[in-house]
Amino acid sequence: MFISKKVTEHTRNTSQVEIVSYLSNLKKRSGEELIDLSIGNPDLPPCDEALEILRESISIKGIHGYGNLEGLPELKHQISEYYRTRYHVDIRPDEIVIVRGIRTMIFSLTSLFTGPGDIVLIPNVAYPSYFLATEFSGASQYLVPMNEDQGFIPDLDLVPEEILAQAKMLFLNYPNNPTGAVIKKAQLEKIVKIAKQYSILIVYDNAYNEIVFDDETPLSFMEIEGAKDVGIELFSLSKLTSLAGWRISFCTAGKEIISTIYEYLSLTETAPFNGFQFAAAKAIEMVSKHNLGHTIAMRYKDRYDSLSKVLEKIGLSYYPSKGSFYVWIRSPKGTGRDFADFLVEEAKLLVVPGEYYGPGGLEYVRISLTMPDNLFDVFLKRLESMQFSWDQAQITENH
Repeated sequence: MFISKKVTEHTRNTSQVEIVSYLSNLKKRSGEELIDLSIGNPDLPPCDEALEILRESISIKGIHGYGNLEGLPELKHQISEYYRTRYHVDIRPDEIVIVRGIRTMIFSLTSLFTGPGDIVLIPNVAYPSYFLATEFSGASQYLVPMNEDQGFIPDLDLVPEEILAQAKMLFLNYPNNPTGAVIKKAQLEKIVKIAKQYSILIVYDNAYNEIVFDDETPLSFMEIEGAKDVGIELFSLSKLTSLAGWRISFCTAGKEIISTIYEYLSLTETAPFNGFQFAAAKAIEMVSKHNLGHTIAMRYKDRYDSLSKVLEKIGLSYYPSKGSFYVWIRSPKGTGRDFADFLVEEAKLLVVPGEYYGPGGLEYVRISLTMPDNLFDVFLKRLESMQFSWDQAQITENH
């Protein structure tokens, strides 16, 4: 029998794997009435201009061959223009690499830059792939404390100096999945200084970069002085341009770091389809020219506002999101898993237990706002119509 050296019994028993099976089982037994609030799959369509470029590109001679691993010049140009117009940052073509999705890159970067004996710093509430990628690389995890009272910003001052000295990588993600927290420029500047001091590579996952609310403005890691020397910024076109199924994204960093990444990808990866690259260039151009990121953000903000009113009406505590398209809700009784079970049984609503995102999420659940408006209205009505007192609900006893 052939045994995996990566997906071990220990891996299968982690929250990041076990809860996927848990959610799958809930779906199977819940029937067609279930409303799935567990997946952050954007429901808003791509812009028509990008789709038209894709239709035109498929007739180009040779288009169906292997994609350009270096990235089409048209696409890199639009990425550079995007950084210039949105963030006033100069990003050159040799500081960009085109990739097939951010999740894949998280695993690639961890394998490339860390290994056995190294330490990876991960916030104690974080995107699940950070934990799994670290385990697959053979490195050790150190969970950086962060909590709701501190706005879900990891506090590196609480990390022992001997840990910082051994750390090779730090994952950051703002606007944050799952909490909806954002980070201020001054907070990021402090983290970059610490990373420089201890030679820690920051992987800054900026997947939800323009989905920010209220008085917040989009922030790029590359705006921070010295960021190119110690960090990699991951951008997801899944969220910014609603191109989730195309599996095309990009990352930026200093020339030396990008050269190292490109060398690794040239040995292990293939490039996105050139038709997708042409169309992605148009999508980014439209974002830059017409501020489409803000338009998308306001759509999700409307949903967030509607949900927050219902949550307050029925007495549920939640973190006041400033970005992304998630809402982080505290379980009224028991753990997040207890509450997730309760919502499925009582209202056919599927949410993600917070422990999926690390031990700091044990008492929370995450709700995604990515669903058509008509289904979202049904979800709100179901939630609002639940007739019981949260203070008296015996979730752990009844379910």
